[in-house]
Formats: sequence, structure tokens, C-alpha cells
Amino acid sequence: MLTAVLTVVLAHRLRRHPTPAGQAGGFGTTFLWVPAITIAAAVPTVVLARAERRALRSADAAEPRPAAGEPVENSR
Repeated sequence: MLTAVLTVVLAHRLRRHPTPAGQAGGFGTTFLWVPAITIAAAVPTVVLARAERRALRSADAAEPRPAAGEPVENSR
């Protein structure tokens, strides 16, 4: 999907600016979209990773732990 977005941005800029300088600007604009989209995708990724880590910690804390010396059952 990212490739499609970048293709549309580049094609739009190349159509509007047919000169070599305009085309160079089109590639520059497209290049700037790459870090913008990357940052936009990284933010929810970090938020979800932190939420999952927090949920795993709370699930681990809620599980009863065997007392020292008791055999541990394998749940597999």
C-alpha cells in the first residue's frame, strides 16, 4: 500500500511539473513522504507494543506462583 501511495504522489508531481527541475522536485517531495509515512506507522506500533507488554506483565502478576520446593506443572 505504501508503494501505491508513493507512486500516486510521484505521478501527480511529474504530471504537474514536466520540466527537469520540476521532476526533480517531484522526486524530492516523494522522498519526504517516506519518513512521514514511516513515522505515522511507527507511532501506533510503539503504542501497541507497550500496551501488549503491560497486559503480559499484569497477566503474569495475576497467575499464582508455586511455593518454593513445590513441583511445577507443565501446561503443554
